[in-house]
Amino acid sequence: QPSTSLFGAPSTTQQPSLFPTAQAGTTWGSTLTAPQPASTSAVPPGLQSVLEAYNRAGPYCRFRHMFYNVVDPATVHLYQRPPGTDERLWQQAVRNNPDPARLVPVQAAGFDDLQLRVKEQETRIGQHLGALVRIEETVGKLQEDHEMTTSVKLSDYRRRHRELVRKLMKVTFALEAIFCRGRALVPEEV
Repeated sequence: QPSTSLFGAPSTTQQPSLFPTAQAGTTWGSTLTAPQPASTSAVPPGLQSVLEAYNRAGPYCRFRHMFYNVVDPATVHLYQRPPGTDERLWQQAVRNNPDPARLVPVQAAGFDDLQLRVKEQETRIGQHLGALVRIEETVGKLQEDHEMTTSVKLSDYRRRHRELVRKLMKVTFALEAIFCRGRALVPEEV
């Protein structure tokens, strides 16, 4: 019985199989043909524009973005546009720089540059977190020392203040007694 094709038409050709069968005069697998390499010079124009959009070294790369790096304010004037950086993007980044005294524009082209920047930022975040931990420890030690020395000094100053107030009251009463000696009491003093 003749086989039919996918659309119902009679098929006279043998259906291809995933596993070729050995025929008379051939060896196993000799019916398979090696895949032909694609010609790189015959890239259709639509695909060529896609390839150029993904080529991070090319002038038509669509994955370029300008970021800003924080640098020492004394060295900002040393940073110039690096070779390979898009002039238009560089000028726009210079115009839109939020803090020209501390920030310099840097171009990232493609996912590799972006991943490198993310890794650098994660490293910097780790450094900042480490510094914050050290600062918290230092502040904690300073607070402990402050509380210990301050509370001791404060209790000492309070005790000394009470002693001085008592002595002052004693001297005030003695002076009042000396000034009032020999004078008659007024009715308010009785």
